[in-house]
Amino acid sequence: MGRKRTIEPDAVLDAAEQVVMRDGAARLTLDAVACAARINKASVLYDYKTKQALIKAVLERRLAAHRT
Repeated sequence: MGRKRTIEPDAVLDAAEQVVMRDGAARLTLDAVACAARINKASVLYDYKTKQALIKAVLERRLAAHRT
């Protein structure tokens, strides 16, 4: 049995937003997000299989926040 996963998906989304704010959307990479979240790239890919999936999750979270 493996270790219990302790990485919060919101932390990954927060890191993605940080990268976009700091470097711009054109420079958003999974590596940059992993670095900002202080996790490895495989951990980012565990929840978000592609860069597009990560961007979609960030946008959905933002839209949900505006709806409430």
